Amino acid sequence: MSRLLYVLQVWHGDVDMAAEVARLHAEITDGTPYRDVDAMLVYRRDCPRPRELEELLAKSFSVVRSYRSKRHETGHPAGPNGVWCDMMQHVATMHRSGAWKYDCVLTTEADAVPLVRDWPQRLLAAWDNADSIVAGC
Repeated sequence: MSRLLYVLQVWHGDVDMAAEVARLHAEITDGTPYRDVDAMLVYRRDCPRPRELEELLAKSFSVVRSYRSKRHETGHPAGPNGVWCDMMQHVATMHRSGAWKYDCVLTTEADAVPLVRDWPQRLLAAWDNADSIVAGC
C-alpha cells in the first residue's frame, strides 16, 4: 500500500486543465510510476468522467481511484469546498474501515502542478518530520 494519496479535484470547467496536469505527470515520470503514491480523481456530481483523464494518470500512478461527490453546492467557494468536504469524509470512511492505510493525503485542483520528479518523496520526508497531523493550509 502506498503511503500518500494524491487527490485531483475536478469540475466540468477544468477537465481540460486537469488533463494537462495528468500529461505533465506522465512527462515527469517518463513511463515509470511514482513510488509510494496513489492517485484519486474526485469529480463534482455533475462533471463528466473522462476515461482519458484516468488513463493519463495511470501512466504515472500504479493505482488510480475515482470518486464522485454527492454534494450539491455550486459557485465559488461553496462548490469546491463542498466537493472537498465530501471527498475527505470518503477518505476518512475508507481509512476507518481499514480499506485504505495512507499516511497522508494531498488534495489539489487543476491549477496545482508538480515541478520535480521526486515531489512525493520530498513531501513524505517533510510529513515524517512534521509535528502536526495537518501540513499546509
